[in-house]
Amino acid sequence: VAQIQGLVTKKRNQHKEIEIEFDGALKFRVYTEELTNRFDYDLELLSKAIGWKVPVGISRKGLVFHDFEKEYNLIVAGSPGYGKTVFLKNAITTFVAKQTRNVNFFLIDLKGGLAFNRFKGLEQVQGLAKNPREALAILTEAQKKMNEQIEYLLQNSFEDVAESGFPERYFVVIDEAADIVHVKECQEIIEDI
Repeated sequence: VAQIQGLVTKKRNQHKEIEIEFDGALKFRVYTEELTNRFDYDLELLSKAIGWKVPVGISRKGLVFHDFEKEYNLIVAGSPGYGKTVFLKNAITTFVAKQTRNVNFFLIDLKGGLAFNRFKGLEQVQGLAKNPREALAILTEAQKKMNEQIEYLLQNSFEDVAESGFPERYFVVIDEAADIVHVKECQEIIEDI
């Protein structure tokens, strides 16, 4: 009896991951080994980031990318200390390395500028805000640039930047965006962008 209870307890305490997929048939995959919790961001990984894609993680099928050519916006959310800022810095690094001449950033770092400070001297950085007042100024500049781009697209009968073949892209990256939710002007510009 003690052996059986031991086996039951052991089975209950085992961590198993389950993947559910439907492709005409419902498929369940049960994994007894956990998916890695380490995602090394190295030169090999960077070499796989093509176009406007950034690596966001790994699944059992391989690398997972976010393609900004298809999905223009990305919201990164999660608990404190689980790598949101690290991911943002990796995305910035990817584009600076892979799209050096074509990428521009408006950086808003509401942790007092500590997380993005290392990027402030890059030619790709149009500005770095450290507080809500500076964030409003940076967002205003980003909105102005966006409106200029829209006017260019309209004048040349393009539906979007991808169709225009225009290589340059602008990104607004906000770390700790919750710190400006109470600033109405900032929120209006973010909604517009």
